[in-house]
Amino acid sequence: MADTFTTSLNARKQETGANENTWGDLLNTDVIDVMDHAIAGNTAISINGGTDVLTQTQNNSAILDLTGTLLDHQIIQVLNVSKAWIVRNAAAGAFNLTFKTAGGAASSAVPVGTSLVWCDGANNVYTGLIFAAALAA
Repeated sequence: MADTFTTSLNARKQETGANENTWGDLLNTDVIDVMDHAIAGNTAISINGGTDVLTQTQNNSAILDLTGTLLDHQIIQVLNVSKAWIVRNAAAGAFNLTFKTAGGAASSAVPVGTSLVWCDGANNVYTGLIFAAALAA
């Protein structure tokens, strides 16, 4: 049996007795670093409208820091796994920012400020404002 990976964060689940002489490296990069990023990692993403599909590493991040100027409505497409993010929307422009999975409907618009965004792993994404922040002109 080969190593497997967790459903939500894609962390390595090592097969018993496998990876002789490499288990320490695999544990550090494929488990500890993944968990560290999921708990406290911050990913900066510049957005300008359209659809951005998060990579596995971006999706694993605890905090998404969105900046840029929206020239059109913006969709952030997340993986369809149970996961929550703190999202700081600091993007300028009079367009909506929403989150969705590949097979789900878009969330409510994420306002400028800091919000909690959560995917339930069943193609539903929810948003809730944590606090609004005025952006400097």
